[in-house]
Amino acid sequence: MDYTIKCAGHHEKVVYQRYVDKCAMFYASSTLAVFSTAFVSMIAPLITADQSFPTDSRYPFNVEYEPVKSIIFLHEIIVIWQCFSIVCHCCFIGLLILFAAARFDILSQQFRKVTNIHDITLCIRQHIKLLRYAQEVITAVRSLILTVIIICTWVIIASGLTIVGKSTFADKVQFMILCITGLMEVYACAWPADHLIDASTNVAQAVYELLWYDQNKIIQKNVCFILLRSQTPMIVSISVILPTLSLQYYASYVSTALSYLMTLRIVFLENDEIKN
Repeated sequence: MDYTIKCAGHHEKVVYQRYVDKCAMFYASSTLAVFSTAFVSMIAPLITADQSFPTDSRYPFNVEYEPVKSIIFLHEIIVIWQCFSIVCHCCFIGLLILFAAARFDILSQQFRKVTNIHDITLCIRQHIKLLRYAQEVITAVRSLILTVIIICTWVIIASGLTIVGKSTFADKVQFMILCITGLMEVYACAWPADHLIDASTNVAQAVYELLWYDQNKIIQKNVCFILLRSQTPMIVSISVILPTLSLQYYASYVSTALSYLMTLRIVFLENDEIKN
């Protein structure tokens, strides 16, 4: 990635900059929100007297004397910072996938400028290399994405139990923030995956827009070859476990999460009525 950007031409840098302008605000704001929440959690004991440590933890020994109290306080700060830093891995996953999508967009522009058999041969070779690179990226990140989805699903369900149950307003607000964060992290993976599907299939459209029917038979055969290869989209999925990751999947994911929350709410209300 670093070498490709350093050697990029002007038209390629324009494409990269367009992607940065499109995605930077979302990923920067989500990262800032995550670390802001971590910072607030760390300084909470300094503001309120009800809590001695950043986390609501209990220890089987006396911690109200120095230096034990300071050591535990520092340890919890480090743990909070590490845990919140892991949440931002979705930004790195999105970066890898979006870079592959940007390369497909650049390749589509190059196909539209093809005028001879030499140019189309170079584009076909680049397309083959790009397909291999995109597959390597997908292989590297799909297990991480599955982990993110599993953790976020657990966070949403656990937060929903607190939100619909009998708890204080402050607790409901905290777990509502966690629930929204979980949904945002899944979206941070689904959005670039959906864009990769479109970018990889747009190569076929760019090839089809060539005046290939006016060219010789060699160019026509090469065009048919690249059309067949580029009509299959690059998708992020795991057989049986994870379907095709896209915005459509994210919509169904959010819908399922909300239906689970409503079901939990009904169960809690019925239990309250039985007790009463």
